[in-house]
Order: sequence, then C-alpha cells, then structure tokens
Amino acid sequence: MISIDLVPRVPLTPEDLVAAADELGRAAAGVPDQASAVVSAWQPITDAYDTDHTDTVSAAMAPVTLVTEDVADTAVAVAGALQALGEELALVQTVLVSLASDVVAHRERFPKGESDPLWPLLGESTDADLRDQCTRAQQRIDEAVGECVRTLRGIEEPVVVGLPSASDSADIDWAEVEDSLTTGLGFALLNSLAGSDAITMRRLLALHPEWEELLRLHPPDPSAVADWWTSLADPERSTSAAQTALIFTAPAIIGALGGVPAAARVTANRQLARDRLSDARQRLSRLEAARDSAPVSYYAQDKEIEQLRAEIAYLEKATRRREDGTYAVQLYLYDPAHHRLIEMFGTPTTETLATVTYSPGTFTTEQSFYGGDVQHVARWLNQRNSDVVVFVWKDGVFPGAVNPDDVVRGLMEANDIDRALASGRRVANFQQGMLTDPHLANTYQVGIGHSWGLANIAASEVAEARYDQVESLAGAYLPTGWEPSRETVYTHQSYTDFLSIAQDLGAVGGGNVPDENDAFTSTVYEREGDFDLYLPSPSYPSVPTGPPPFIPATIHPERNHSLIAGTSAENIAVLDRIRDRIEDR
Repeated sequence: MISIDLVPRVPLTPEDLVAAADELGRAAAGVPDQASAVVSAWQPITDAYDTDHTDTVSAAMAPVTLVTEDVADTAVAVAGALQALGEELALVQTVLVSLASDVVAHRERFPKGESDPLWPLLGESTDADLRDQCTRAQQRIDEAVGECVRTLRGIEEPVVVGLPSASDSADIDWAEVEDSLTTGLGFALLNSLAGSDAITMRRLLALHPEWEELLRLHPPDPSAVADWWTSLADPERSTSAAQTALIFTAPAIIGALGGVPAAARVTANRQLARDRLSDARQRLSRLEAARDSAPVSYYAQDKEIEQLRAEIAYLEKATRRREDGTYAVQLYLYDPAHHRLIEMFGTPTTETLATVTYSPGTFTTEQSFYGGDVQHVARWLNQRNSDVVVFVWKDGVFPGAVNPDDVVRGLMEANDIDRALASGRRVANFQQGMLTDPHLANTYQVGIGHSWGLANIAASEVAEARYDQVESLAGAYLPTGWEPSRETVYTHQSYTDFLSIAQDLGAVGGGNVPDENDAFTSTVYEREGDFDLYLPSPSYPSVPTGPPPFIPATIHPERNHSLIAGTSAENIAVLDRIRDRIEDR
C-alpha cells in the first residue's frame, strides 16, 4: 500500500524563492544608477590630485557604468528564472497537499492494507492511481527545476573588463555548486542561531521550522561542524554559554548534527525525549480513558497502549537522573518522526580505547529499542569494559519494520541489496560524524552486525567507512561492491538457524555470504537440536557415487538466530571471544 513518504516534497519553500527572486530583481535594477553615482563622484579626481596614478584610476572607472549594466541585466535574468521556478513549485505544492490528503484517506479506508477484503475491488486501483499521481507530481517538479537550470545556463556571463574570458574554462559542476550552496546556507543558519540569545533563537526556529529539515537533508561536513562547534567554546568552561543555549533551545538540530561531540548531542536529545515523554503520557491517558468507557476493547487501541507504555518507560530512563548522576539510556540520535534512533552505551573520555558500531537486523523498529530487544550485546560489552563505547545504530526504516507481521515481505526487503547500500551510506555518515569527537577520533573501530545488520555494516564499508574489526553475528550477506580491507579483521559466528539454512540453499544475498567468504574466519557452533537435512536426489536416473547431499539444519531455527545476539549463559562464550579480540587488538 502507498505510504505518505511516497508523496513528493517540494525541495524548497516556493513563497520564499519568489520573494528572494523579487528582491534580487529590485536590487539589480538599482545597480546602474548607483554605479553612475560612483563614477560621477570620481570624475573630479583629475582636478584635485595630480599624481602618476591619477589618469590610471580615472581610466579604470570609465567602463564601470557599462559593466554594472551588464551585471544588472544578468541578475534580472537570473531573478526571472528563479521567480518562474517558484511560481511553478507553488502550483505543484497545492497539488501535493491535496494528494497527501488523498493518501491519508486511502490508508484510513483500508487499515489492513492489501489484506483488506475490499482491496482487490476498490483499493488496488485507487492505490495505483495515487502512485501514478505521485510520479507525475515528481516529474513536474523535476521538469520545473530542469527548466530553471537550463535557463540559468543559457544566461551569458557579464563581461568584466580586465578579467580573462571564461569561455575556455571547464563546465560548471552543478552538484558541487549545490553542495557548496547548501553547506553555506547550513552554516548561515547555524551562525544565525549561535549569534542569538535564547529568546531570539526560539523566535527564529518558530518562524523557520524548515531549518531543521534543511539541516537534516543537507547536513554540513562533520569536520567543518566540529570546527564551528569548537569556535564557540569558552576555555574557562566545559560548555560555553553559546553552546549551552544551542543545546537547550535548538535540541532537534544539535542532537542530530554530525560533528557535535557525543556528550552535547546526548544532552540535546534528552530535551527532545522530555518533550516526547510529555506527549506520550497525555496520549496514553486519553487512550486509557477511552478504553475504560468503551463497551468493547479494540486490538489496535490495546496495542498502541502497550507500545506507549514501553516507550514511556524507555524515555523515563533517558530523562531521569540516577543516584550516581548518570542516565540509564543515552540517546546519541533521537528523531522518531523519521525513524531515527541511536543509543550510546558508555561515556567517551580520554580513556576510551574502542568504539563499536552495532547494527541490529531485520524487523528492528523503535519499539525494539523500547523493549530492550536489540541492545543486549552493546550493554554487555560496555559493562565488561567501560573503556569500550558502543552505539546501537538505527537511522531510517529497517527491512520488515513497516509490517513486522508480514515475515515474507520483510525477508524480501532484507535481501534488497540496493536498500542495504543506501542504509550503509547513512552508517558511513554516522561514523564520519562520530569520529570528529576528540575522545573517539583515535579509538579502535569495531563494526558488529546481527543478521541483516552485517549487510548494513558491510555496505558502510562500500561507502568508505573503515573498521579495524568486523564481527558477523549470524550475518546475512555482503552487498555488491564490498571488498575486504587488508587492515580489518573479519569474523563470522553463528548457530545453525533459518538464515544459515537459506544461505546454504543459495537464497540470500546472491550467495555472497560471510560463512563462505575467505576474508572471514567462520565458526558455526553446534547446538542441541541440530541435524543433517538431506536434499532430494536428482530426478534423472543415475548411479549413486556417494551419500546424498545434505545441509545442516535445526529444530530451533528462530531461537538460534536470536541466541547469537543475546547474553544468555549459552552464548557468553561467543561474546567473550569477541571481547577478547577487541581488547587484544
């Protein structure tokens, strides 16, 4: 079923673009008059000053009027192109608002999605039509932007006397230009906030909620952010007044900004957790009151109540200080609206020796964190050695997370290599930002992936993340483009489970699995319930030359898959070996 995420978004605010274009046009129109005034002011110089350079300066001022007229004409043409783009995007925005409303209504009409009895009759065609409308809307946006770019490229550069012609220069790298512009704009926003007091900062954020979105979609380079953050420091305080104001007034920005130290991000996200905790409590009270007064109980309502209680308990741990001054939950990233949550175990200090990036597997959701389902290994490693800091990573929607009850669909999504590569780029971006923290920059880097999480970690290597050690916990596969690093130690460990059976049958990751890759030292531990599953013999007549083919199987396929990522006594020996490899680096 179509989701609201498929509805295209206009890449900027049309009204702001039109206003900026109008301002540019008006400013450009006044340039020639201002230039003429400057030239007129310089004309008497030959009468007032008689030096060797007087004639040179006077001659240099002569073409200024012509040059500024040319520059003004160029600016007016640019303004016209931008205004046309803004006006077209404003029309598209109106269509998108209506389309989003239709998508929401469609989803409410068919809450069970494709399993709804009326879906084949009414839902399927509507769903297809909405998808088609989304495609056409995106095409309209792309065409508008493309037309603007073509117009801008067709505008002749103003001729500036005394400068060489650019006719022989290389073509403009528009991607680089866009990156430069968004980075510059990002820092302009950050500097505007940093230069304001708390009251002004709140007003700016209230007037420009799109700033958070822009910095989320186009974050500046983490190294540059780290330099910017350092520039705000106060040598006499651990956190300067400017940094403190940003943390507590703009937590959604600072808490998600790569390049900001981990401690500051955790503090910022604690403020977001407090806000969400208040909303969750109010929502829970309303649902419980409605349920108590209703004649019957509804499954969806009961499920949401259960989920809210788990979320509230989790956020209380993130916001309630313990007796020793610490918090049971530390959120390095907390943006549930966009399915982003990274939990940090341990405290980065000058004594930190190793940093672990842990990626859980298929079907992981925010509820997985709230219930403590995916943090067992991370917590265990940090508890055994406080000099090891672990990040449990989730940035985006994991395979199978949209509908965890649809196991087949979830496994198909996990087997989507393009999806893994896209997620791996986000892991690499996370590592790039994390390594700007002075307490983590030179630490031993470890990547651990459970199930699909290994594909995620390996995909981050494709995106140029680097690890000294990679651990596969029943890891799924190695995506296209992955190559082992000579500086990395790779280890795979698992029990026989449903994933290993599928791997042996060649049904996972195109057959590129860690258990069969020479870069990995692989161990499959035997467990009670293991047995040999003999495969069917060929249908054609043949003379047997040996025993029939078989693959390892088990009567506990799901339990064994979860066991490898747990801290039960049965699995401690596996975790001890991982810890030893980290500590013996």
